[in-house]
Amino acid sequence: MSKVTELTLSEKREIAEYLVRRSMRIGRKSSGEFDSVSILYNGTDPSCREFALMVEEECWKVGAYTLTREYSSVRNRLKHQLMPEESLKRMDPISKAIAETVDVRMFIGEEDDPAWSD
Repeated sequence: MSKVTELTLSEKREIAEYLVRRSMRIGRKSSGEFDSVSILYNGTDPSCREFALMVEEECWKVGAYTLTREYSSVRNRLKHQLMPEESLKRMDPISKAIAETVDVRMFIGEEDDPAWSD
């Protein structure tokens, strides 16, 4: 049985650079403006935070604007428990503004509790 090895910091940075520059082609748009990037990451996994910040730094290197946010199923569930139903039925104005502004969206990591809404 083979042993799984952790990536080195250098390898992680190389992957972040490849993701931003080659895979997602983040940077300057054909209009001359720079991309706006939303990075949402699994806040329960420290390696996701580490990689998300590397991706954010690579975005900055190509001139992109970033909004980096932590995600947690526990916090999302709590939000849905605490908010009044009337508020939950409406479009979140912050989410709407992000959707109208952001060119690139990415989620780093995985859903930490896929059954949180059960």
